[in-house]
Amino acid sequence: RLQGEGDMLLAVCQREATYLLLGEYKLTNADNSSLSTISSDLIGTIRNLGEAIGMSNKASIYNRDGDIFWWYNYKKHVVRFNKKGLTVISDLKMKSEFIGKDGVAKFAYDPFYDMIHVNVGGTTSFGFSERRNGWMSEYEMDYNFGVHYGDMMLLFNGGSLFKSLQTSATNKYGELLG
Repeated sequence: RLQGEGDMLLAVCQREATYLLLGEYKLTNADNSSLSTISSDLIGTIRNLGEAIGMSNKASIYNRDGDIFWWYNYKKHVVRFNKKGLTVISDLKMKSEFIGKDGVAKFAYDPFYDMIHVNVGGTTSFGFSERRNGWMSEYEMDYNFGVHYGDMMLLFNGGSLFKSLQTSATNKYGELLG
């Protein structure tokens, strides 16, 4: 479900991504005029996102409250899909940082700073701010899995749990909860 826009199914394949709005069907007449209908009996019309952007590994996708992020290892892109459409966010002044990255991406969301952290191999993560629509900083943090709860980001690594210090003006990622 994409933020109140109706039921949607996103299919990210190896070389491209498509979506369909469930229950909506688009009919096109011979004169290229179209009519959209809504019915609970229809699966929907398949719509290509128009970019040749896919996903190499299914572990490299992250859903943050309807905004979908993924890593496309083939083209070295970090991609965001939301109700505004598809954006290659790694192209926002960070293309050179991701060009040498390889492997499976790990994502984590810090709700206090409204920031997505992306780690593609190694111990360096990059923070993308939703508020500013840009990359904020580079962080030395390695994790296997990240979740958010309330206004905290929780990171799991090697059997340990770490949390973001959401009340600090200088966020020190990596406080061990034990």
